[in-house]
Parts: sequence; C-alpha cells; structure tokens
Amino acid sequence: MRLVARHGIDLENPSGETQPTDERFFDWPVYAEIQGAAVVGRVATGPRAGAPVQRVGRDRYPADMTSTGPLHAHLDGFDLQAAVAVPAGDRTRLANLCRYVLRPPIAQERLKLAPDGAVVLHLRRPWTDGTRAIRFEPSEFLEKLAAMTPKPRINLLVYHGVFAPHAHGRKDAVRRAHEGAVPTVAPPAADEAARDPVGAAPTATPAAAAVGGDPATPRPPPPPAGYVRPKYVTWAQLLERTFAIDILSCPDCGGRLRFIATITDSSVIEKILRHLGLPVDPPAPAPARQAEWLPGFEPAAEWVRN
Repeated sequence: MRLVARHGIDLENPSGETQPTDERFFDWPVYAEIQGAAVVGRVATGPRAGAPVQRVGRDRYPADMTSTGPLHAHLDGFDLQAAVAVPAGDRTRLANLCRYVLRPPIAQERLKLAPDGAVVLHLRRPWTDGTRAIRFEPSEFLEKLAAMTPKPRINLLVYHGVFAPHAHGRKDAVRRAHEGAVPTVAPPAADEAARDPVGAAPTATPAAAAVGGDPATPRPPPPPAGYVRPKYVTWAQLLERTFAIDILSCPDCGGRLRFIATITDSSVIEKILRHLGLPVDPPAPAPARQAEWLPGFEPAAEWVRN
C-alpha cells in the first residue's frame, strides 16, 4: 500500500475519474485503459465496456480465501506465493523454474472457438471460485492480447532486493561474489588426460565442488585489484554473452577483426559491394505466411475480415 501511495495512485478513486496518475495515460491513453481493465478483470472496449470478463463455472458467492498453503497470502486483491525456492547448485530445478517464468501467457491448445463465434480459454486447473474457463468476444480477446503486449523500450525484467540496480548492499554482494570465485585453473588430472586420451578423466577440484557448480565449467577468476567495470558494453560482447557468437573472429584465418569506420554514404556502399561481387539492391520482403489454425479453432469469416 505504501508503494502504491508513493507512486501517487489514489486508492479512494481507483477509476481515475479525476486527474489520471499513470504517465502512460497521456502518451498511450487506449493502451493504459486496456491494461487497467485487464488488471481488474473487466472489458475496456466494445459494447460490453466496463462489464466483468465472462467466467464459466464461477460461483457467485465463493468462500473467503486467505491462503491455500504455507507461504501463500491472498488479501485485499493482492496474491503472493513465496513457497518456490531453488537450492544453490540445483541446476535442474533452476532450469525448470526458468521454463516456468518464460512460458507463454496463453497455451494455444487451450483456446477453442464456440459455435457463436466467442473465444473460450480453458484453464489448466479450476480457480478457487470454481472458474474453469474464460469466455471472450473476438474483440475482447484481441483487447486482452494487446494488454499483454509490452510498451516499446520498457523493462520486462525487474530485479528486487540486493539484485536491484540501486540496492544498498549490491556493491558488497558483488565484491564478495568476486572474492569467492574459483579461478579457471585446470587440475593436474585434466593436463594428464589431455596428454594421454586413454588416461583417467579429470576430477572436480574441491573448490569447484564447494560452490555447487559444474566442475567442467568453473567460475571465472576474480578481477584484478583496482579493476573498474565499464558501464558501456559493446554489441559484440553482448552477442557473445547471450548467443555465444563471436562476430569479431575472422571466419577465414581465425584472427581478430577490428573496427575501422562506419560508412553511411550509399554511393560508397554500392561501390564497395560491387567490388566484392555482392548484390547492391536489398532483397524483396517475403510474403506474409498463411495463418495456421488448430483443429476446432477456425475463425469466423467476419472476424477475419474485420
């Protein structure tokens, strides 16, 4: 509640009938209205504007629910579940958690088209109030998809606690992480195995086993004394970190490529391309692919036309 008040949101007037406090309302009024309606489970556009989303199987008078288990709270419209934890070094559970976080918001196989043209989203498990499916008119379904579309140049991943950019203990945590890092020094057994392929396989060092990581990929060595991390990271470094692609490595000789100049003059670019025997005209854009619909989800003709 303090966080909401600090952002200037009037809890006594959540509908925003007076002056809106959301900055997105001024630049993207329809987008802000759609997102606000999605949060409270209502429709923002069309003939049912302001009405609640249609739920199939919902109990009109559900019992009050404060929690469903340990470390779970449901109160005053907020829902917090803090029972998920991954022990240090458990890469399998961490991978499963990442898959859960990165899952798409809607499973396509759970979408069905009703005979009257409505879109029905079947839930994997019934909610506590008995809801087992949500019914949308075609325009309402597109509205909810638009609410999940992020605004351009917005942060989709936000860190909290010590991982937040301006956390008080962040520098100390990073320093201690570097001090406790394991140097990338190959154990003697690995050197012997490299010289003798028939020899024994390399074993994990005690330091690598202590941190709970993969012995084959130990942590990088700590930075030298006085090292200051640069604030600017080049695109080549970002590509290598994210996709393991080293664009500065020459594919012919394996040497390192270096930046010479940025050419923006089209005549000079065409001259260089012709000298190298490369095409000058940009390729024509590929035609749009035909939509592939799942069985039982054939769109109505008026929906496709609109």
